[in-house]
Amino acid sequence: MELRAENAQTSFNAERAAQSLSYWQSAAQQLFGDAEISGSSEVLKSYSHDTVSAANLLASHQFGAEAEQLYRLAMQLWPENPESVGGLADLLAQSGRQNEARQVLEDYAAQYPNQKKDLEKISATFRLIAPAPKRN
Repeated sequence: MELRAENAQTSFNAERAAQSLSYWQSAAQQLFGDAEISGSSEVLKSYSHDTVSAANLLASHQFGAEAEQLYRLAMQLWPENPESVGGLADLLAQSGRQNEARQVLEDYAAQYPNQKKDLEKISATFRLIAPAPKRN
């Protein structure tokens, strides 16, 4: 038995990335369409966390466009989630979009100042691209 043997059924490819993105988009659409569920912050937090996990997987396999969509979806599910913002900012910065990453972090820090400490722990980009000082 060979460990880590890949075949057509187990390899993570563009088709699987698209399926993952589609799955989470459909799940979110169903959540937002159900008033009882969309009113539950605990449910939305859980789905946001799981969506970030899927985005992390996509990002680690170099499916940046799909990962970005999932990070943004996770932010819609639970806007206060520092994992989604940190993941998105890291992805943007790694793809050469540092200004956009900075803006995402600054907007989040301004909107959710109580989450700033968690964001600092999660996002490498937050540590490297600290929000620029405000200009007068």
